Amino acid sequence: MKLSQLSETALIAGLLGTRKVGRHVVVGPGDDCAAIRVSGHRELLLLKADSVVAGVHFDETLAPAKAGRKALCRALSDIAAMGGRPAEALVSVFSPPDAPVRFWQAFYHGLLAAAEEFGVEIVGGEMSSAPVR
Repeated sequence: MKLSQLSETALIAGLLGTRKVGRHVVVGPGDDCAAIRVSGHRELLLLKADSVVAGVHFDETLAPAKAGRKALCRALSDIAAMGGRPAEALVSVFSPPDAPVRFWQAFYHGLLAAAEEFGVEIVGGEMSSAPVR
């Protein structure tokens, strides 16, 4: 079987199996976000990771700043769908090593503009190169 033959939900269920989640996990894999109960707090902590892939979610006709905005807003939308209010974000980027720096500068310009608009602070993440196959 190949990945293309499975839905995301079916793949995750197959990878994680029937293992139980911890008692602090209110909503686990398979929903828009994970919802975690933090000891001593009434509100839940929502955790979300989302990917925006060049050639899949955007192509070279989309301005890099708009791609950056889309990258953040996809995750913010899922948090809103769970009734949450986003506060902080981690951004992980995998880029071909020969990508122009100006692309990533423009991408982050859009991402940071969206973060400011929605009151979200970018608190970290990772930037790594990855060859395109």
